[in-house]
Amino acid sequence: FVAQQDDAAAKILESHGHTLPDSAEMDSVLVLTPDGVLHDRSTAALQAGAALSGPVGSVLSALAVAGMAVVPTPIMDPLYNFVGRNRYKWFGQTHTCRVPSQEERRRFL
Repeated sequence: FVAQQDDAAAKILESHGHTLPDSAEMDSVLVLTPDGVLHDRSTAALQAGAALSGPVGSVLSALAVAGMAVVPTPIMDPLYNFVGRNRYKWFGQTHTCRVPSQEERRRFL
């Protein structure tokens, strides 16, 4: 994990032939898969979910494969944007961030 604004993000993306979006477009999660493919918006969310362990990861992995094969990105991305615009209204918002555990901290650059 690395913040898009971090210099490490630019270096990692550049080493795989990608560039960071400009600051006006940094409104989405980005996922760089081991094969060097850069995903954003709905496909990034599905890729990130598919990387989770346990039954949730298995279900999301299947959805990622099926979703990307059946539902085109031009349809999935507006849904991703809709959820993004309404997530605080539906799920609430906290005023502080959870502190990552030691195990989680090892995964951050």
